[in-house]
Amino acid sequence: MEILQTLRSPSWVGTGPALVGTAALLAYRPLWLGSMSFDVDTWLFQPGTLPRILVLAVAIWLLWTRIGRLRSSPVGSVPLLAISLATIGASLFIWALLTRKADLLFASLAANGLAFAAAARGGSGLRVSLLPALTLLLGIRIPKPLEDEIVWHLQVWTARGAGELLENMGREFVQSGVILSNTKHTFHVIDSCSGLNGIAILMLVALVVRELFWEAGAKAWLVVLLAPPLGMALNVIRVAYVAASPNPEDLAGVEGDHAAQGLALVMVGSGILYLLGWALARGNARLAGPRVVVVGKAPWTLAAGWLVALAVLSWTVPRFSDLEPQPRSRRIEMPETRGDWVSEPAPHELLFTGIFSREPRGVHRRYQIDARTPGSPDVVDLLIGYDSGDEEIMTRLLSSKLLLPGPEWNLVDKRDEQLWLLAQQAELVIAARDPGGEHAVLYAWRPRDAGLWIESWRALFGIDRSPLRRHEPRAAVRLVTYAPHDGQLALDQARQRLDRFVKAFREELSAL
Repeated sequence: MEILQTLRSPSWVGTGPALVGTAALLAYRPLWLGSMSFDVDTWLFQPGTLPRILVLAVAIWLLWTRIGRLRSSPVGSVPLLAISLATIGASLFIWALLTRKADLLFASLAANGLAFAAAARGGSGLRVSLLPALTLLLGIRIPKPLEDEIVWHLQVWTARGAGELLENMGREFVQSGVILSNTKHTFHVIDSCSGLNGIAILMLVALVVRELFWEAGAKAWLVVLLAPPLGMALNVIRVAYVAASPNPEDLAGVEGDHAAQGLALVMVGSGILYLLGWALARGNARLAGPRVVVVGKAPWTLAAGWLVALAVLSWTVPRFSDLEPQPRSRRIEMPETRGDWVSEPAPHELLFTGIFSREPRGVHRRYQIDARTPGSPDVVDLLIGYDSGDEEIMTRLLSSKLLLPGPEWNLVDKRDEQLWLLAQQAELVIAARDPGGEHAVLYAWRPRDAGLWIESWRALFGIDRSPLRRHEPRAAVRLVTYAPHDGQLALDQARQRLDRFVKAFREELSAL
């Protein structure tokens, strides 16, 4: 039986919601206008490009499925909470405009939506609207420093998982770093093979499944918890399949078409999540008692006016980018010779270092002692590069990827080291290609880097797009030398070689 208590208002029937919807479309137009390109391959594989239109669609659907619960919530209001949330929403909206960080509009929209729920239905309305609002936050791009770190670790874990899977299947593959190789070919697990977007999309699917089988109660959240490991596992299987194929470049090369693989992964993952939700909900159907639908007078006019004001601001507020352009990285002056040290371009792994170290704003050179006698000369590889400020550049060398000389190396040991000659805290790293084989000893440091979490917060709020930006961009420096094996004497000699190099080029390295 349904009891209808009517505090009828014409605005509730249609006019108010239409005004609010129209004003929201105008105010938050960057979210949907920027989602009109449909590049499935990019959506599925390019880290950090989760389609905004998909996030909006899922959040709107979740809200639509909860309309009945919203209407049955007691009429009430929490004015102080509503005002606080609206203030947060407006502040985020203005900051997103100033910095041109369109993804922050998702957080603004979520806060303003919750403010309206608190004003119209109080705490109960807020609870019902919370999940759609939190879903909107998935549209915010992971801050670049954190994204770089996550993507690199996913690459490493994917390569290890695929290597173990191929080994258990009896396939003769060797996994080293993010490289899978056999006697016929080599496969590099690059950024787009990390599986980050697949995991994020399956998270959205899991939220939909959880809502479809809400009668399972708290158990339904298991579907959401399973989504990330499921996405990771499916991506490992995909990478193993591609690596073991006769022509992996045709399936996953730089020019390859990944779309079919990605769609298959999403469909299989969605099917598994749906079956899990169905299984959890079996026998858990809740008995629906009498439902009281309270159609109360909602503050539609106030909400529409608030959103119209934001829309006007979106056309009138000046942007920080209209000020002087952000200082860019300067040219690095690094001598090609000094004393006994002579140099040449270092071997370049395009898929590993990308354009990060391109001159004139980057250096990647191999220095060696000019050997006059037979034998292997002392070698030090120097890499220097600056943060370009471009979120689309995916070399990720400002992450822990910097700690390895190349894609085929594995981390053996790492510790902090004070470089007294440079007054610089660095990381001393030992890496290896194969156990007992060639080793690398390296120093790595990042001038003007405040650490992963502080840099992530700066990136999230676009601080370097504002007057609070740095005067000099972040940089990454890596010195690598090699040892024939992991014997302590060989490693000590390699470290002494690095110290001699630092002493010889102290002035230039200190100026970075």
